[in-house]
Amino acid sequence: MKESRKALTVYIIINLFWGLVIWYLSSKMPYVGDDYRYMNSLLTGEKITSFGQLLPSAAQYWRSWGGRYPSFVILQTMLMLPRTFFNVANAIVYILTINVIVSFCDGFLETGKGRLARKCVILAVIYCSAWLFMPVISDVVFWLTGSIVYLWMTCIALIFLRLYFDHFFARGQRKNDDKASPHDPLTLRMIRIAVYLVLGFFSGFSCEVPSCVLVLILVVYAVISYYRKIRLPDYEIIGMIAVFIGAGFLFLAPGNYVRIAYVADNAPAHGMVAEMMWRIARETYYAMRFLLVPLGLGVLLYIFYIQRTKDGNVEKHRGLSLSPEIIIWLTVFVSVYAMTFAGGYATRVLQFPLLLILIAMSITLARLLDSMDIRFMCRLQIPLLMIIAYICVEIVTGSIQMKQTGAYFDRTMCYHFLSERNSLIEGNGIR
Repeated sequence: MKESRKALTVYIIINLFWGLVIWYLSSKMPYVGDDYRYMNSLLTGEKITSFGQLLPSAAQYWRSWGGRYPSFVILQTMLMLPRTFFNVANAIVYILTINVIVSFCDGFLETGKGRLARKCVILAVIYCSAWLFMPVISDVVFWLTGSIVYLWMTCIALIFLRLYFDHFFARGQRKNDDKASPHDPLTLRMIRIAVYLVLGFFSGFSCEVPSCVLVLILVVYAVISYYRKIRLPDYEIIGMIAVFIGAGFLFLAPGNYVRIAYVADNAPAHGMVAEMMWRIARETYYAMRFLLVPLGLGVLLYIFYIQRTKDGNVEKHRGLSLSPEIIIWLTVFVSVYAMTFAGGYATRVLQFPLLLILIAMSITLARLLDSMDIRFMCRLQIPLLMIIAYICVEIVTGSIQMKQTGAYFDRTMCYHFLSERNSLIEGNGIR
């Protein structure tokens, strides 16, 4: 009991530490570019000062520029409220996102003594990995517009994906769920249906890459279940339908066609084949630049686990003789090219593939730590503390740099928003 309390305390401290880091750096990130444009209603041009202006403005955005209606409502809400609301909420969402990622390994951690201690190690590794490998971290974690559009919406999609992952992969969990579901109490079934319906709709209506990947995963999941004659619970079917409906609203928004036409009019003229080849090369380059190292580390960790355990027998999941890690890596490959046919591209979209890589890494770590004794985890504390110390030095030096240059924190030392004068708006407090 004493050991469990100690592990729980460490678990809470790790989350609080990173929550304070994200809160601090979010509070130091100024309003930039789109933040100022979206402070005003897109329908009337007036500054948004009441909740009644939000939905009409978001509807105009959906019609005139893009399909991200839910994120735009949240975005303009945060821009209307004092900045403190976003800073605190952003830290909470970041903590939630990382904990959801770590929760994917729950079904692969053996129960019993030391389980929470092993999970603390996994949590610390995932936090550090997210910090070290996150593409354009200032754009997708600290910047108000970018964080809400990418981090917050991705968090919703990962929570929804977690529900299906449990049913598909987790060992010993919900083995007879599809048979027991019809006999559940009516209240429980209705709650499940409501949760899957709401989460599914907003996951599909979230952001292009998570939505696209979710649609593909669920289609494959449904096909495999049908092929294996596995009866899916009614709430999972409703969740799938909700994702497809949400994705339809996202991808078929009239504003998407406006944006595509705008990008096409301002892009150099190329033939279709040449244009697609260039886009594939572009996605490949940025994926290798931002994802190759974390993916390589995940693969090496997996190989080390296989060699250590000498486990040639891979569990079958829904008839697939593939481990969860390999299936997730294949999903990463798909997610990298999810925007190839889109009108625009930004490296921010690589956040979702990275988080998938971290999910696979957490699963491998859970298997690996289960195969080792407690002394190995004690040895891991030293390198983890060294990495955290390095991160603290990075934050301190970055803060000094912010104060001296009037810039914002970006651990890749890319202050492009501040060096490109066209992206700055008078009165934003930077100049």
